[in-house]
Amino acid sequence: MQIFVRDRKFYRMMASFALPIAAQQLITVGVNMADNIMLGQLGEVPMSGATLANNFISVFQVMCMGMGMGANVLISRFFGMKDQNSMKKAVNLMLRLEFVIATCFALATALAPSLIMSIYTTESAVIAAGTGYLLISIPCYYLNGYAVTSSLVLRSVGKATVPLISSISSFLSIFSSTGCLSSEILARPRWA
Repeated sequence: MQIFVRDRKFYRMMASFALPIAAQQLITVGVNMADNIMLGQLGEVPMSGATLANNFISVFQVMCMGMGMGANVLISRFFGMKDQNSMKKAVNLMLRLEFVIATCFALATALAPSLIMSIYTTESAVIAAGTGYLLISIPCYYLNGYAVTSSLVLRSVGKATVPLISSISSFLSIFSSTGCLSSEILARPRWA
């Protein structure tokens, strides 16, 4: 049994998919790190609140990844069959489901942010900080859900560089915003 494939074309094709995906994941880590640096400058309570609020947001992201991966299987099949109509239907269904789930999470966050935060902690200061973070993140359910599901679908049709370019632009905008906000936070006088 042969362990390695001896076809150079195969490895080039795999690299053309794997490298953009790996770079996109690295950029995601960079964005999260920039957020943590900015929040860390605000203090322990805001950092704790945001971290715990992200636990709830992570549940949404996992649901979107599952939806995107499920659609990915169907879309890959239809793409191989060159069935454009069925591909459009699968993408349409995925985006509608993503919208419904994002709306459910947005409504839960808008109506009961303190209740959501109380699942993760009993400290009132952390709940207050996390509640603010959750409320700010409501539009992100729609944007993040669309980004996660769409990037998975684009990979299934051989367009792995499109999500990478999107991630690079997102990283640059967030990194520059974080830099501006961090310098403003550091320049602000501390009250005794």
